[in-house]
Amino acid sequence: MKKILTIMIGYCCLMLPLNGYAELTDENPVSAKLIADVGDMKPGEDFRLGVHFVIKPGWHIYWRNPGESGKPTTVNFEIPDDFIKYPIRYPAPITFTQPGGVKGIGYEDQVIVSTILHPAKDLKLGRRLEFNAEVEWLACGQDLCVPGKERLTTHLQLGPMAHPKNSDLFDQFELQIPVNVNAQESPALASIKGKLVTMGGDGIYTIYLSWGEPPGDVEWLAAPNPSLNIHPIAVETKGTRTRIKFRASVLPGVFLNNKVMDTIVIYKLNDDSRRSLYIPVKFK
Repeated sequence: MKKILTIMIGYCCLMLPLNGYAELTDENPVSAKLIADVGDMKPGEDFRLGVHFVIKPGWHIYWRNPGESGKPTTVNFEIPDDFIKYPIRYPAPITFTQPGGVKGIGYEDQVIVSTILHPAKDLKLGRRLEFNAEVEWLACGQDLCVPGKERLTTHLQLGPMAHPKNSDLFDQFELQIPVNVNAQESPALASIKGKLVTMGGDGIYTIYLSWGEPPGDVEWLAAPNPSLNIHPIAVETKGTRTRIKFRASVLPGVFLNNKVMDTIVIYKLNDDSRRSLYIPVKFK
């Protein structure tokens, strides 16, 4: 059973400001805003849409897997027809120790949870369209947690050219978006060994990574799967080789519907900057 992190005091939702961001206080430790990396959209040209979280110093929010205590930050984008929406992108989180020695996984200071949108080429110029995001989070400080829930809205117009906006802010987090280990630009090759009994069983899995350059401070994190308990065993790196070992256990009486688990590896480059890999683990 997960440890209880803090005493929950009241329920507090941030007010969506008309302009800019809400003032950060202990009652409102997080401000969230829906932004795009363009001022105008060009039909047929991709752009980024994201929720920018600004977090009060000394506070944090959580990743998809919050760790031993906490609540995942969720973002549900609502877009107009005639747009293709790509998967939601969470930058690589950090791990931190919470009161009582409880491990947490999430974000401090600020973060953008984003998606890439592709408008159809035949959309009519001059149309002004509405985009929404349903957002929930839990912000925790030293001795207090405050839940937040918002429906965020922004409007964008279709034009002959896409005018950049907020590009530097999006780019700040772009390099922290996990790169698919199977993509051409991946800095490592991966192989996965293991087998899982899908009803009431478990299995040991090992991920082997071969890097082009030796990585630093390698961490492995798994996104939550409602059918599984995941127990990390070891993460070992020697030179350009990393071995990640974990046990996956199917919950009693549960059938494993989702047979792919999202995992990420976070590592550091020589300049101490953080990068990450997305490694899907398929259960057989």
